[in-house]
Order: sequence, then structure tokens, then C-alpha cells
Amino acid sequence: MPEHFYPFDSGPGTTVTSAQWSHMTSMWQTDGVRSPRAGEPDPLGASVTGQDMTITLAPGHATVQGHHYHADTTQNVVVGANTGTAPRIDRITVRLDRTAQRIQIAYLTGTPGAKPLPPTLSQGQDGIVDVPLVRITVAPQTGAIKTSDVIDERVFALTQAVYANAGAREVAPEMPVPGKIAYLQDEQRLELRTESAWVPLSPGPWNPLPLPYDVKAHGGSPSWRIVNGSIELSGSVERKDGRDFNPADSWLLATLPPAARPHFLRSFICATSRNDNANNSIRVDVTSSSDPYPGQLQAMVLSPVKWIYLDAIKFAVDTTPPPPRIGGWDEISKAAYEAAARAVQEAARWAAQEAARKAAEEAAKPPPDPENEPADKDSMPVARNLISIARREVGYHEGRSDGHWNNIEKYAPLVPGLEWAQGQPWCHVFVSWVFQTAGVKSLAPVTASCATGVDWFKQRGRWSDYPVVGGVVYYGDGGSEHVGICVGYTDDTITTVEGNTNDSGSPEGDGVYLRTRPRKSDRIYGYGIPAYPEGVVLADPARRGQKGVVFFANQADERDIPTARSAATSGGSGGDTGTGFEPFPGEAFFKSAPNSPIITAMGRRLVEEGCGAYEQGPGPQWTDADRESVRRWQKKLGNSPEYCDGWFGPKQWNALKVPRATSN
Repeated sequence: MPEHFYPFDSGPGTTVTSAQWSHMTSMWQTDGVRSPRAGEPDPLGASVTGQDMTITLAPGHATVQGHHYHADTTQNVVVGANTGTAPRIDRITVRLDRTAQRIQIAYLTGTPGAKPLPPTLSQGQDGIVDVPLVRITVAPQTGAIKTSDVIDERVFALTQAVYANAGAREVAPEMPVPGKIAYLQDEQRLELRTESAWVPLSPGPWNPLPLPYDVKAHGGSPSWRIVNGSIELSGSVERKDGRDFNPADSWLLATLPPAARPHFLRSFICATSRNDNANNSIRVDVTSSSDPYPGQLQAMVLSPVKWIYLDAIKFAVDTTPPPPRIGGWDEISKAAYEAAARAVQEAARWAAQEAARKAAEEAAKPPPDPENEPADKDSMPVARNLISIARREVGYHEGRSDGHWNNIEKYAPLVPGLEWAQGQPWCHVFVSWVFQTAGVKSLAPVTASCATGVDWFKQRGRWSDYPVVGGVVYYGDGGSEHVGICVGYTDDTITTVEGNTNDSGSPEGDGVYLRTRPRKSDRIYGYGIPAYPEGVVLADPARRGQKGVVFFANQADERDIPTARSAATSGGSGGDTGTGFEPFPGEAFFKSAPNSPIITAMGRRLVEEGCGAYEQGPGPQWTDADRESVRRWQKKLGNSPEYCDGWFGPKQWNALKVPRATSN
């Protein structure tokens, strides 16, 4: 039979199957908990005592795929113990089982982990459909579930829109819940219920703006309306007698009705005219609903004007009335004053602690190394300045609430585009903040995602498996788990400054720490290479001699960053420290077989160090004897055999301390 119809009292439509009924019901009722009715408890709402592992669900109704569920008494659900060492996230749902033909409360147990995920909701697999009620974080070895461990996940079933006047929408058959729609007959517009208020979805009609006896409309009809929770005015006004609004008085232009009055005074700049061309502007105040003369538009005229335009006046509809005045004192203002006073005291205390911490750090620092400290602080290399900024943050901690670290920190609000990341894991937010604070945010990705950061460097061909001083080091699978800034390395270790870490170095941390990690750890995925203008100090042999690279084979830190001339243009420089020694001329200089006084001065120093391989000389022309002498010097320094090749690196050159010479 091609046609079906049901339900009826007699005939073919008297027999209705479960599938037919659920199909029919789902057309007017979405899945979810039925919204509360007046006088009823919070439907299927969860509560805990904080004394045990029990969650109590209130009575209530729910709809799942057109099938109805009803619990007429409270239900106790026992949370399973977490005997592991990592947290777990569980769920409680209303579960439809089509095979068993029943709906019951279900408890879904998650998997413990450093970043645990809640169990997946079934949405039709094997005939199972889950409607979520609550999410529970179960700490390891805990004996009680606290209120802060429980997150309400209920979704409420939606029915047709409420059709009512504004005063009747609160007493509709069901109490207002987020997502409910109401159509207001008298105001001819739709409203949406949020968590705490009704918000207009469509503009209401334009309503005439009541004008005083001595003011009339100039162009159009001065009107007001509500649009998406805001009051808008339109039109312009003039004096009935045709004369100007003069500066002698504060002029009353109109009076808003109660529904359009703000709870607090508003001020606007409005255009005016003396002829067909606007030639002035004035301030128009809109008095509050608690003012002795509420809702008045008062114009503060500074020079004579003929017409005043109201189209610039738009303000949000206040949902909170002004505070009551008790004994002439505004209690909310008093509380705000006291809170501000506490904030000032706290800021002063924090500033004192910060000053003491920085003073202690400065006192603990070794004296400056004249060979590595630039004479002019303003000429500090970019990478060295960036590392200095990162090091100063060591010791900073995120906020705490309910006895736990909460990922609330100072960096996200200070990085444009990452404000949304407040309260989220913030290791890459910290890196982005450091680069921004150093004034070189273009040298690294502005992101909160480690995976995005890895892609950013790789797409630009600035990626290495070897340590980079001032480089961005990524950890974990694909570099997606954690990140830090490398400030130095040796044969065996790297030293980093990392945000959102802790004493053990895990990615789930509480502050900014200086970490030392094994250089060959499997957790290290790789390094992003910022294009520092003074050149990049790194250990990657494949990049040795490249433009913009200062190559160090065994170990390096920020003191090895060039300070005087740019390796970005020389192909590598150790920097002239101003001590009278010859700066590193670059590896390419030696490979060009130069004839230069620098070679003579270099050879004499190699002879003084007992590394000379000369039968004659040394002289200004580079020869195989010079290269063999350099190889002996590299061995004397203790370099690994692969780095004893007779071609100087900047650190090997600086260690030789070649006196200044006049080069060709």
C-alpha cells in the first residue's frame, strides 16, 4: 500500500508501530531533556555532595528519536573508581537501545590520560542513540566527586515557538530555556532565549518618538525601535517657531517611553545643520530610567543650529537596573571601590615581589663577558634580545582556582589574535608573545597550535633536526604536543625556556621554566629556524656555509650570536668584539685560497699554539700547510674528528684570538 496514515480511532490507521510513532514525534520534538515547568525540579539535573562517588539525577523527561523517557524519582549513579595515575572523563547519558526497545540512564567510562577525552556518544551505531546529561572528570585515586568535577551537558528538546506578548512569555507552558523562540504579537518581532534573557532576533516596528510641545519633526518621522537588543533612533527635529536652537539652554528634544529607556546615562555626538549642509555637531545626552527626568534627549548646544539629526543614537538595552542607593551611598559603587583598593594593594605587592625577583636574578648573574657583550646595548642582536626576554619570564605561574592550576595567564590577552586562547594550553601562546615582545613577530607563527607552528616553518624551508640558538623546538608526535625556545645546546643536551610546563618538563604545566633536556630525546621532533638578521647559530652540518648561518658543531648559546656584522650577508661571522682580535671572516674566505695579512697573523698564532705544520713561513698566501695547521688546532680544541677538517668555524677562530691585521 503506497499511502500510510495514523493515528485514528478506527480503520487502517488504528495500528501504529514504534517506528511510525517515533517518526511522527520527531517531526515536532527534537532530541533532548524537556525544559522545566513552573514548580518542577531541574529536569534530570545532576548534583553531588562532595563526600562520595555518587551523582544524583533529579526527576525529569527526555525525548530520544521520537521516543519518550520519564524518571519520576531521583536516581543515584555511582562513579567508578580511577585506580590509575592520570585523570579520566566519564559521561552520563539518556540512552535509547532500539534492539532492547528501552530507554535508560547509561554510564560511559572514559580512558585515563594526560589529555583525557570523554567517551564518544553513540548516534545510531548498532541501534544505540545517546543524549548527553553530564560530564565528570575523575581524578586518580580520588574518593569523592566535587561540584567542580561535574559539567552540565544537557540539551533541551525544542518545540514550536511561543506566541505571546512580552509579559506572557515567562509563563508559557514551559519555562524559558536557552534556544526557545518567542514571537511577540504587539511588538511584531521574534526573540531568542539566552541563558539569562530574551534577545530580539528581528527589528521591531518603528514607533513614534514623543516630542515636547516646542519641537517638531524636520525630516521624516522621529522614531525609535528595538533591533537585536539595541535601541535605535531615526529622524531629525527642529523648533516649531522656526528659530535656532541657541546655546543659552540645554534643549529637550524628545522623551523615550519606558521600554526604550537606558538604565544608565548615555551620551552621543549628533550632526546638525543651519542649512542643507551639515556644518556642526553637538552632544545629546539620554537620561537613565532612574533619573528625575527619565528617558529625556537633552541637547548641549555650543553654537546656534537649526536642525538636529538623531540617527547616531544607538544603545544596548540594559538588562540590569541601576543599583539602589542606601543612605546616599551606591552599594555596587562601594563594592567596586573596595575591589579596586584591593586590586591596587595586590598590584603593589606583586610589583614588589617582581622587583625583588629581578634583583635576585641580576645579583646571581655572572659578570659580563667582554668578548660577547656588545658595547652598545641598543645594538644587541635580535636573537640575543629575544632570549633575554624569554629568560626574564622564568618563574612566572598561571592562575589557580579551586586548588588547581587553571591555564589563566597574562600572555594570551597581550597577543592580538590569540585573546581567545585564554584558559587553554598556552605553550605556543608564550612563544608568540616572546617574539611579539621582541618586536619580531614576523619571524615565527602567531598561533596557539604547535602543529600549525611546525607547518609554518616547514613551508618556508626553515626547519632542522639540529638545535638552533633562539630556535623554536617542537616536541611529540609530529611536533604537535609541546614547544619551547632553545637558548643553548651541547653535544648531549639542549637548554630551553618553555611556557605551560613544570619541574618534570611535561606539557601539562603551570608556568615558565628553564629546562635542560637530552638532545637526542625521541620526544624532540625538530626545530623551527627564525630568520634572525644577524645570522642563525645552529648545529646543522647541512647548512654549514649557507648565507645567514653561523655554524657551531658541538655547543653554543646566546653568547655565540654575532654582535657586530651580519652573518646574513657574510655567510657566517663570529663578530668583532672590539678586543683587538680579528673577527671571523667566514668559511668561504679560507676556501677561496686568499692572499691576505690575516693568513700571516693566523699562521703565527697557530705556531705559538704548537700547531704549525709549516716548512717555511707562515705567509699571506693560504696553502695546504695552513689547512693542516688548522686541523691540528681543531684537534687540540677537542673537536670531534668530523669537525677537524681544516676549515675554521667561528668558535674555533675566536678561540685562536688572531690579532688585528690589515686585510686585502
